[in-house]
Amino acid sequence: MNLVLRYFSLGLFIASLIIFVFFYYFNEPEINANDFTTEELIELIEDKDYRVITEKEYISYTVNEDAEKKEKEKKAKEKEAKEKKEKEKEAKEKKKKEKEAKEKKANEKKEKEEKKKKDDVQNYTLTIKNGMSSQDVSKLLYEKKIIKDANKFSAYLQKNDYSQKLKPGKFKLKSDMSEKEIAKAISK
Repeated sequence: MNLVLRYFSLGLFIASLIIFVFFYYFNEPEINANDFTTEELIELIEDKDYRVITEKEYISYTVNEDAEKKEKEKKAKEKEAKEKKEKEKEAKEKKKKEKEAKEKKANEKKEKEEKKKKDDVQNYTLTIKNGMSSQDVSKLLYEKKIIKDANKFSAYLQKNDYSQKLKPGKFKLKSDMSEKEIAKAISK
């Protein structure tokens, strides 16, 4: 047991010796801020890429920063409002152009239809001979595409007493004339 105790004591002694050597040779002394002047401390801090400013500079910086933030916010709001107005203006112009385009298209369509009507207008010189009935005249006008429905025109002549007043002769008729106009033109 003596031997175990001796080795244990020797181990404690060696461990103490190693700790002593380590702290004596390798331990750096703690740096105390009171050991340095203000200029030396500033220099140490700036060597580590930090900046030191005074309290007045800090206050001035924060006040200016707040003012700059407010100015940036104000400019951003103004820019937003301006962009919004521009978008609204562009939308109005777009609607106006679309409306004009629709109107132009409608006008062109209307002009085409009118032109087509003018082009589609059939001219015909009707010759009524003695003894022709209103049905004969209606059929002839239908065949030459002056009227759209022979039976309807014949019924119109009967109803308005034009069938008895048909007069023989030559009559210039157009397909854009109404039933009444045609009836008046071919009767006494």
